[in-house]
Parts: sequence; C-alpha cells; structure tokens
Amino acid sequence: MTSQTKRTLLRAAVAAGTTLALPASMRAQTTSWPVGTIKFMAPVPPGGGVDLLCRRIGDRIAALLGVNVVVENRPGAAGLVGAQALATAAPDGSSIGYLHAGHLTLEAMGGKLNLPRDFLPLLSRYTASQFVIAVNVSSTYRVLADLVKAIQTQPGKLNYGSGGIGSPGHMTFETLRLRVPGLDVVFIPYKGAIEAVNAVAANQLDFVSGLMAAVVPQVRSGRLRALAVSGSNRSPLLPDVPTIAESGYQGFSLVSWGGVYAPSRFPPSLAVTMRGVLARIAEEPEFKTFLASSGSESLPAETPEAFATYYQAALARETELVNKLGIKLP
Repeated sequence: MTSQTKRTLLRAAVAAGTTLALPASMRAQTTSWPVGTIKFMAPVPPGGGVDLLCRRIGDRIAALLGVNVVVENRPGAAGLVGAQALATAAPDGSSIGYLHAGHLTLEAMGGKLNLPRDFLPLLSRYTASQFVIAVNVSSTYRVLADLVKAIQTQPGKLNYGSGGIGSPGHMTFETLRLRVPGLDVVFIPYKGAIEAVNAVAANQLDFVSGLMAAVVPQVRSGRLRALAVSGSNRSPLLPDVPTIAESGYQGFSLVSWGGVYAPSRFPPSLAVTMRGVLARIAEEPEFKTFLASSGSESLPAETPEAFATYYQAALARETELVNKLGIKLP
C-alpha cells in the first residue's frame, strides 16, 4: 500500500465519521508522527474516571501510532489548569488533551477560555456520562427526597463536594437548586470528583455530586449509597437507583460530554491522522465495553464544523444558566 493510499484511507474515515479499519501495515509507524512521545493532558487528579479514560485512550494511541503516550495530570480549578496548559502547549504534535462540558461552563463563567480559538477538536464530544448524588452508607438519607428535606430543614448546615466550581458535578446539583426552593448548602470544591467521593466515603462530607465512574466503585464496595442519577434514564450500572426526574423533578436531565483536543495551531496533516486513530478507538468493542463498565458511552464521531455549531448554542445556554445561578470563578 502506498503512502498516498494510506493517507486517503485516513481522510476518508475521518470525513465519514466511521470506524477506521487500519491495515496491519499502518500500525506502529514511528515515522508517521514527528515526535516519539505525546503528552496526553488530563485536567484531573490521578485515579478518577477521566484519568482512567485518558490512560485507556493513550494506550490505544500508542499502539496504533507506534509512539509513547504519557498521561500528564493537570488538576485544579474544575479543569481550567489543565485546559490552559493544553492551550499554551507547542502545536507540534507533542501534546493533546481531554476537555469536557465543564470547560464550556468555565468559559461561560469568564475563565479566559475560548474553545474554538484555543483548541482544535480531534474527536469532540467523544463520550457521555451521567452524574450521581450519593451519601455515606451510614447516612439516614435513603432517597433523594430525604436529602432534600434535610437540607430544607437545616439551611446552611449540610455540605457537599464535586470536582471544583463549574465542574459538571457541581452544575448538576446547582441546576437542581434552581428547581427546588430552600436548598441552602455549603459547597466544597475539590481538585477532582474522586477526591470529593473519597471525602464522603470517609464521612468528611454529607454528600457528593460526582461522575459515575468515580462514585460507582464506592457504591459497590459498600461505602456509599447512591440516591439518584442525573440522566434521562437509569444507568445499567445502578439499575435500582432512580433518576432525578423519577425522584420528583420531572424533566431534569444533565449528562456531560468529553473529547480529545489539541492546541489550536496543530498541523492539519497531524490532525487528520489523529482523528482517524481516535475514530477507530471509539468504535472498538473493547473500548465501548470499557466505557460501559465506567458508566459512560461513546458518541458518534463529530466533525469540527458540527462542534462549532453546537458550541455557539451551548455557550449561550450555559451563560444564561451561570448568570441565573450567580456562579463565579474564585
């Protein structure tokens, strides 16, 4: 197979948003990438669901491109620290990173981000995940209504945590507060959802609004009790746990997305190659199984143009929500 044929296959797969069936001769080609090591920036602490996802994707990129991929954790400020590190990285193929719906929220909050200006989508809105409101297993709160009643009768007494101000977990509960009067609680931000989950498991917090991948292991270990999930449907991982909508708040649904991005001036030819590789990873049965086991799912491949259209409308909605909630960066 000629080099021109290989490039044609890559471009065709990316343009169609379909699986990239790379021939064996196209795998592990160290000469096809200008650097021997790619830094995969994860805007979260080690050990959480997003971190594990980045490592899984990184391992597959390494196998398919024949390069080293090193996950570099850059937690802080609900993902703002990691995003800024990616935005300012050299656009030479040495850095890619994971961004999520929370970064659009941060932009709406004035976080000095501009997604179309600062980043090039490689596979935008790659995965989707629900969030879980959970308490320590020793808590007297058995269902979401119990927690809501306790908050309403003890204003300002209960506390909860998530992965920082403006993180999707934070926005999940804050969105619920718009729907329910009297939810006066103390919010404690953490560098990542996994830290907030561990704090509830240690009885240092009253409850958590966290990513499913971080919460489910603690539920299964018997340390946390899940009260509700944030999506339109129950999660297969927690089939007995109702949605927030089923818990009495009809129409409530909040699911976060995530994707892989590069610095804005990333070379177009490298973007074509990486998009093809990521498109293939997204369609691999093993990857879909991994996502399902962590409470996530893969989304159809999306072109940069489609993401740009989504971004404009989503930013307007998020800005309106942030203003209603009165949430500001510290």
